[in-house]
Amino acid sequence: VINKPGPLNGPEIRYLRKNLSFTAREFAGLLEVDHTTLSKWENGRAPGRPNDLLIRLAYAAWKGYEHPKRIFDIFEKVRKQRKRNIAIKLIPAAREGFEVEYAV
Repeated sequence: VINKPGPLNGPEIRYLRKNLSFTAREFAGLLEVDHTTLSKWENGRAPGRPNDLLIRLAYAAWKGYEHPKRIFDIFEKVRKQRKRNIAIKLIPAAREGFEVEYAV
């Protein structure tokens, strides 16, 4: 399942979690997401590319795939990428020269 080319679907995510003998809360903790987020993924909401990769890497690491150090390096890189801040600059058209910046 972790080697399939397309995104993981809900039943596949649930299968991977159960194959590792994790509860939803335990697996969510490993992925650093809320258990309700994991539930949404397992019930059909797409986790997005970084989280999809994170799930695959977590599974590979726990199953003892070759080169665990490399797996955890990639795991950490993806985790950091997922949490990076996004800046949105809003420029209303109503007033010339009026700018507002927000961080999300």
